Amino acid sequence: LKQLANPELDPKQVVLLSGARAPEILEPTWAPEQSRTEIIERRPAYLKLGILAPGPGILVHRQAMVPGWSARVDGIEEPIFRADLAWQAVLVPPGNHEVEFEYRQPGLRVGAFISVLSLLLLLVIPFRGRWTAPGEAASNSIER
Repeated sequence: LKQLANPELDPKQVVLLSGARAPEILEPTWAPEQSRTEIIERRPAYLKLGILAPGPGILVHRQAMVPGWSARVDGIEEPIFRADLAWQAVLVPPGNHEVEFEYRQPGLRVGAFISVLSLLLLLVIPFRGRWTAPGEAASNSIER
């Protein structure tokens, strides 16, 4: 927090990264004005950008850093770092690239699978023991 409060810190030039594999220092080799960023596609929980980076850099996505987000650079999954304590950031190599950010609710697939399985069990349980092979008596029938 002390570093973010520093009045000499230019947020256009300096990004404070944190995370398990965040680079300690990435010296700027070019000015932000030399880069180009365009939105290719934007919809809820998804953002695709076209990036022209004259050198290696950090793309900051002003989206809250919460579990469920993933990032891809040219289709390859890349780690997302926490930028300036709140935002998402991804390292971008020099050149033209497509960068995608996508959100998927954590646990949604597991929850959907459990729900479908439970529904199937609820539909099957009332009929168990009622199905018999042709010519066989049900195993739970009473003989007189």
